[in-house]
Amino acid sequence: LNGNSLTLHREEPELNEKIEVFLVKNDAQLTIKGEGSVSATVGEDNEVECYVGVLSAIDGAKVTIKGGSYYSNGCTAIYSTRGAIIDIYGGTFEASEKWNGNLFTLDVNEAEDVLGIINVYGGTYVNFDPANHTNDGKNYTNKVMDGYCSIKVENNYVVAEHVVVTDKAVSPDCENDGLTEGSHCSRCNHVFVSQE
Repeated sequence: LNGNSLTLHREEPELNEKIEVFLVKNDAQLTIKGEGSVSATVGEDNEVECYVGVLSAIDGAKVTIKGGSYYSNGCTAIYSTRGAIIDIYGGTFEASEKWNGNLFTLDVNEAEDVLGIINVYGGTYVNFDPANHTNDGKNYTNKVMDGYCSIKVENNYVVAEHVVVTDKAVSPDCENDGLTEGSHCSRCNHVFVSQE
């Protein structure tokens, strides 16, 4: 992105129109890196139901996001379906409009019985936890990858690598049974090895 901004705005979209800055499909590959911002918006007074998203990947497309800021004033910023794979290593992601009471900042969906995939390795998500999200009550989840955790910082969730620390063993004495050595993440407190 090289520090540039890219905005697609429709003041009065058509009924069910799709507003997308990037549509990646048919096994195409796209890598986005660097700082800058990409926005997809419709007029504030618009009451027409339409899809407003920054990036949609479908039909086996492969997208890698390594930075930048992605904003939609709809309910979805990043969307994957029909076998597309999106790997997110960094960036800031925000969708501001709820649909059926939920934000779908990262939206994995099924079309023609084929799911999309979003693998999360990093990034900041405004009012959205990518480690704890289901789509329409179904178990279509965005996956924070093994070795990473999602940490709440004010209204954001930040995804970063686990920081494993050792919990030292405690020797037993006359009053205490003692504990075995264990380990946990210093960021999210996930326990890897319980002390017993």
